[in-house]
Amino acid sequence: MRKINRFETTSGVFLGKKSFPLIAKTLMEVAKSGPGEFYRGAIPSKIARHVRDMGGILSEEDFERYAPRERKPVRGRYRDHDVLSMPPPSAGGALLIHGLGVLEELGGIPGGGEATRVAVMAALIESMLKDKGRFGDPDFVEVPLPALISREAIKETAKEILARPPGGAAPPLHDIGSTTHFCVVDRKGNAVAATETVECYYGSGVTVPGLGVLLNDEMHDFDIASGKPNSVAPLKRPASSMSPTILLKDDLPTLILGASGSERIISSIFQVITNVFERGMGLVDALAAPRLHPLSEGLMLEPGLPDSEIRALESLGLVPKVGERPGLFFGGVQALMVDQKRGSVTGVADPRRRGVAVSES
Repeated sequence: MRKINRFETTSGVFLGKKSFPLIAKTLMEVAKSGPGEFYRGAIPSKIARHVRDMGGILSEEDFERYAPRERKPVRGRYRDHDVLSMPPPSAGGALLIHGLGVLEELGGIPGGGEATRVAVMAALIESMLKDKGRFGDPDFVEVPLPALISREAIKETAKEILARPPGGAAPPLHDIGSTTHFCVVDRKGNAVAATETVECYYGSGVTVPGLGVLLNDEMHDFDIASGKPNSVAPLKRPASSMSPTILLKDDLPTLILGASGSERIISSIFQVITNVFERGMGLVDALAAPRLHPLSEGLMLEPGLPDSEIRALESLGLVPKVGERPGLFFGGVQALMVDQKRGSVTGVADPRRRGVAVSES
């Protein structure tokens, strides 16, 4: 586990040093004139012109028509904590709350060795991800949010997991993506969990000359088939797996976290939370512990399980695929834990990715 000293962002990796003065100038202009500067005036005009010169269709009007949507977080309960997470169009918050509810309904992680634990966790994550296709922009489609996080749905999923044989059914997925997450707690106890993304590795691969702005390819998150909840439509926001999450105890934050890693955002956050509350791990160990993710071609595992447990997984009908080392595929969780009694905060960055924890004191 490497020592964490300071924050590093993906921009330092992807844009290169030559872009730093340009993006700094752009950000200073926005800071000086306000966020409206990014949606009207010289900045959007330069971006739109560059995209059109490349054969694209982005226009200044597209910037002017954009407006952020403020939505209430999706909310659930887990082990005497309120869980607040990202609402639709992201699927992450609801699926995370559903999975935590199912685990509590099952009575927590069962005993019987690591193979049993891994098999149950794989089945749980698989059950969470199967409902992602039901999500889309709630301004365009009706997302069955109350039904997905209801006690009835949680109990039904718990019964299914106990009744069905193990085996991965999640779709194949190999993209890594360029998502960034950060958490902040201030002296007054205000907490922020923030996730942003440029979607694929390097986003669109296009940096606007003179601005240093890397353009995303977020339309990659849409379903290209028509008639689906997440199908492409004008002014529609795509579904995602982003899951910035805050756990509250007695209305005070105790755990603030989020992640990068496409669908492994959901599975990684789920595993970190259960490592803390089910396995009694400290935050450093909870983030560093080997992770898993079920795919149709097999159960993806980080190294760490003994050969005997791997064979036990095979005897359960699973197809474990063990990587040589922990890696980018399994997401990058950033987390803060608040000890309200002591008034202290612990910050930990995922050792799989660039990231650090810092403090004013």
